[in-house]
Amino acid sequence: MKKIILISSILAVLFIILLNFNFNHGGVLNYISPKSMYPFVPQYLTTSVLIIAPPYFPNTTGKIIDEGGYTLGNFLLNWSLDLSDNITSYKIYITDNEEVGFNFSNFNVSLPKYVNNYTDTTANQTYKRFYVVRAENEYGSDNNTAVWGKYDINFINTEENKGMNLISIPVQPLNSSIKEVIIQNESNYKISTLYRYNALERKYDVLFYIPSLGGWTTANGQFVSLEPGYSYWVKIKDNITYPFGGDFYLRNVSIQLYNTSDNEGMNLVGWSSIKRTPIKEAIIQSSTNYNITEIYRYNASSLTYDIIHYIPEEDRWTNASGKFTHFEPGYGYWVKTRENMTWLYLANNLTWRS
Repeated sequence: MKKIILISSILAVLFIILLNFNFNHGGVLNYISPKSMYPFVPQYLTTSVLIIAPPYFPNTTGKIIDEGGYTLGNFLLNWSLDLSDNITSYKIYITDNEEVGFNFSNFNVSLPKYVNNYTDTTANQTYKRFYVVRAENEYGSDNNTAVWGKYDINFINTEENKGMNLISIPVQPLNSSIKEVIIQNESNYKISTLYRYNALERKYDVLFYIPSLGGWTTANGQFVSLEPGYSYWVKIKDNITYPFGGDFYLRNVSIQLYNTSDNEGMNLVGWSSIKRTPIKEAIIQSSTNYNITEIYRYNASSLTYDIIHYIPEEDRWTNASGKFTHFEPGYGYWVKTRENMTWLYLANNLTWRS
């Protein structure tokens, strides 16, 4: 295929040179039908004469936006424009179910080729929503499967838990800086403190939200962004449902786990995927080659941990308390390892098609 495209491109260039030579040297220009050149016209040749292939897909981004007050959840999509004759419109495909995926034979929104953004003002009516933007012309649409969207996390504040919730971010934000991920201001804020655990030093880096300063300040350590693979303790003032926006690309997440004399192998990690995944699929090990021995999931309502243990003799995980068999979006986990290791898992392993 690459050879065909290369040959087609060379022929197109030679044709243009020939036209230029005839025009500039008084030659007689004979009309050549575009159809007679098929299939030697290169794909994506954007002239007013002939387009024989779908267009390139647009470079899309997306994020949560604040439309005033604390009603977050509206989602803004932006994409790169192609104003040539190769584009007739942009189609937006939407789904609230990542397992069912998108119906690419039936678009949800159609926009003219000179529009490069779309705001979904109904996104806050569901706890998760996903989008794909595709460029279209008379020959069809591109095959873009870059997925952006939002995922909500519930935070609870009770007399017992003092507003402390252990969470991870199940999306990759467009901008991971804390002020871009957590949208609040002096007059309207609900999240007051963030804690990130440092397994090597066995301490927490802490950030406080200072309303009078309109931003976050560090008490010790240094972190300015919310990253995949980490878990965070989040302290809130009131019960809230908070939306996190970003992309849901298929990616590998790499987490370094440590076992030292101080931390006893305990690491605080995040599940940075929207796919609910069985523990045994997410942690690849065997009875003769294993490091991760225990996993703890915090329950903010009961202030207890559900715990599972790895049984090497049987090569399986077993519950010590509660029902806990999968890694789930939005949760943070304590993971105990016997040795220093790198845990690698595949995030968002979904087809996204229907």
